[in-house]
Amino acid sequence: MIKEAKLPDSQRIYESSEKGTYSSKRRPSVVIIGAGFGGLEAARALAKTNADVIVVDKKNHHCFQPLLYQVATAALSSTDIAWPVRSILSDRQNVTVLMAEVNAVDMETRTVATSEGPRLPFDYLIIATGVTTSYFNHPEWAAHAAGLRPSKMPGRYALGYSVALSVLSDCRTMPCDASR
Repeated sequence: MIKEAKLPDSQRIYESSEKGTYSSKRRPSVVIIGAGFGGLEAARALAKTNADVIVVDKKNHHCFQPLLYQVATAALSSTDIAWPVRSILSDRQNVTVLMAEVNAVDMETRTVATSEGPRLPFDYLIIATGVTTSYFNHPEWAAHAAGLRPSKMPGRYALGYSVALSVLSDCRTMPCDASR
């Protein structure tokens, strides 16, 4: 049997009853799977509520994917478009970041199993795991297309693009040998 962790008194809401005594009520818990645009925006919005929020992602950084092409062409460094998730959400008092891989979601017990220890109980679950590159029902295209995905792209292509740009730059300033 899975037991829910007891919350410290600082994380409980105390409501006054009619008889003048106080009863404790657990704050709602929200687990967000994914720290991409959707997960971070959900965490930011929920930071203004009276809920305990846990953001779970297997990476410790958020990559601003619209600028990946600039990393590929060496116009930006990868550190210019990737930031630690904890630092992005550090000023949110009710948000916790957990670097872990989600192994399972059990809707019956309302828990999330991760690679990092005990199951996370939730009242609300947000799954914001992102997208994959679409090849329009042609998976064979993946082997020949350079999709802009953070895990594959910058290191793999940046050097090639950088060399190509430097050759083009050399061609502008001196006679270029097309055979190079």
